[in-house]
Amino acid sequence: MKNFIKKSLIAAAAMTVAAGIASAQSLKVEIPFSFRAGQTMMAPGTYQLRANSNTLHTAAIQIRRYGHGGGIMMLANAGDVAKQWVAAGVPKVEFSCIEGRCTLAKVWDGTSHDAMEVRPATRDLQENASLSVITLSAIRVK
Repeated sequence: MKNFIKKSLIAAAAMTVAAGIASAQSLKVEIPFSFRAGQTMMAPGTYQLRANSNTLHTAAIQIRRYGHGGGIMMLANAGDVAKQWVAAGVPKVEFSCIEGRCTLAKVWDGTSHDAMEVRPATRDLQENASLSVITLSAIRVK
């Protein structure tokens, strides 16, 4: 019963955050490798990402592959934006990779004060010395 209540509260919070997504700015990014977004494995392809922040420094990130149905939504926290990103002013999507396995880590729309950071699913990703980072540029779309 406690597990059901916990899942219901999380779902309600996600729906509340998601309510503003329709007005959020979209990004389009070509991702040439498979990656994990939360618990979901995503295939290489062109993706649309929408992040909608709220006042609690959290965001709902919607990830959809162009030309395919469905998609996923995940929660992220506000985080620092790299100075190089701000100087360039170009939206960025960052992945953390270990041994060729990449996970969505950060999304920045090119204008906000914060980037949206997705927490890794495991501690191994945070603590592994062989961690590499891949950053892709994105474009804003309507």
